[in-house]
Amino acid sequence: MDLKTQALFEQLARSPVEGVLGVVDARGASGVKSQSDTPWMLQFAFDGWRITDADVQIEPLTIRRQVTKEELASLRATIVPYSVLHIRARIVRDSSVGSPQALLETIVALDAVDAALCERARQLQEPVTHEDTVFGTLTLDRRLDWYTAKAMWIGTPVKVRFSVEASGGLEAALETGHALWQQQATWDRRIRDYAVAKLLPLKNDAWLDEEEVELSADEFCGRMTLAAVTAHPDGSFEFWHDDGDLFYGHSIYIRGSLSGGPNRADIPG
Repeated sequence: MDLKTQALFEQLARSPVEGVLGVVDARGASGVKSQSDTPWMLQFAFDGWRITDADVQIEPLTIRRQVTKEELASLRATIVPYSVLHIRARIVRDSSVGSPQALLETIVALDAVDAALCERARQLQEPVTHEDTVFGTLTLDRRLDWYTAKAMWIGTPVKVRFSVEASGGLEAALETGHALWQQQATWDRRIRDYAVAKLLPLKNDAWLDEEEVELSADEFCGRMTLAAVTAHPDGSFEFWHDDGDLFYGHSIYIRGSLSGGPNRADIPG
């Protein structure tokens, strides 16, 4: 556990245990593990919550608990998006990390009855869309805090994602997307040239089949197919390509920014 998390847990430990009802957000429950010898950390959030009969709070409440691997698997299956939970937890509204935090003690009910929170859960499942002159209808994916759309990139249909998690929001992310789409040919060449410079040597040095000869730059580019583009409010972007079996099914990932151009290449997956 890092020092920041340790300080938060010490703050939570000093708080009394309270009854809380809340709507599990779209991401459901997840688990993280900082080191091999540390416990798993269960984490989820309420997107709408209240203590007993108090007013419903909209600011997210992040909830944590140290668990075993087996407990984590059980709780992840139990804590599902948009369900209304009744829990007992230690809560700090003005936490050391700057947002409301809670330490889970027990789950009282997995399907609690609360009219206001059930309405909140219903509202959270309604589609949220935005119309754009370039990308058409964008739809919010609440799990990832980004809007998605489909668009053509030099004659190829691709997924486009606009991150709204960082400051600036959708309008700033759209500005990034518009700038890329206005100069598709230029950016496509820059992205592919960067992929060749960073990844073609890797392909030819370590990823050739026994009967495969070294590839040229044109052959390498010819097997890449753009699948998705992510635009961020700060002007950064990611281009995701299908690899055409260059790296046995790994994605080809190029990251960069409008101001600096491509600056990172990888083959995740």
